[in-house]
Amino acid sequence: MAYRPCSLCDRTTRTHRVSEQGICATCEVALIYWRNKTPSQIVKRARALDSYQNRMELLLGNVKSTRKRRRRAA
Repeated sequence: MAYRPCSLCDRTTRTHRVSEQGICATCEVALIYWRNKTPSQIVKRARALDSYQNRMELLLGNVKSTRKRRRRAA
């Protein structure tokens, strides 16, 4: 049996409840939350998310190793 994916995110019916409309409960709550916001609030949030995404791309592009280096004894 194939799992139904949420049409807005990467969740499936295996991990979350996906409604008959094709969206999971988390996305449904987010849509209800943003439905009550003004267009200027939505645009402001979209710009902030774009800025955060650009910062993460910059940071993740420079990741070389997650190992900690030992300090030499003096």
